[in-house]
Amino acid sequence: MKAEHRKELKTNALADGLGRALQTMKEGPSQRTMLWVGVIVLVVVLFLVWRWVKSNSEETDSALWLRWDTLYTPGEVQKFADEAKGTTQGRVARFQVARFHVRNGVQALGANKSEGRQELQEGAKAYEALVEETRDLPLMQQEALKGAANAYESLGDLDKARSLYERLARAYGNTPLGKDAGKQLERLKDEAANKDLEALRAEYGGDKSTTP
Repeated sequence: MKAEHRKELKTNALADGLGRALQTMKEGPSQRTMLWVGVIVLVVVLFLVWRWVKSNSEETDSALWLRWDTLYTPGEVQKFADEAKGTTQGRVARFQVARFHVRNGVQALGANKSEGRQELQEGAKAYEALVEETRDLPLMQQEALKGAANAYESLGDLDKARSLYERLARAYGNTPLGKDAGKQLERLKDEAANKDLEALRAEYGGDKSTTP
């Protein structure tokens, strides 16, 4: 009797299980099941999109670097910088354009002061824009700060040059460029003191060639 009872219980349990399964199939998947399926599908889609974007970005970067290697003239570099805005390569090109302006400006000052100052102003403006765009790139920001400071010093705007040297020394005092900025500040301070001293001598020293 006990064996028959156990057999009957197993049969009833099996029947109940089959009944619940059939009922579930009729009712369709539960809301929780659908939620998990949706999450899994979303993860798969996001992964595929990420892979596609990453692959496309790598191809674009490679093509830009290849193009960068073919540039020779300042005009070509400027055109590339304009067309590749927002990219690493475009930013590198803009640094090169800024270098061109400052170098040409310093060279032109002796022969054509107006042209030289214009070039230096363009260089200073380009470097200052890069200072703000490279906050997350310390090495590049250091070059931008130094380049802008050098340009303004060549223009004779010593107050602006000092403020940029000070910012470089304050933010990157432990780096070679930061230490050099500190030296430039001391040099400008000494030069200003010497000029003031010469002015005082000229004003109060009198004409040494005259005799009493």
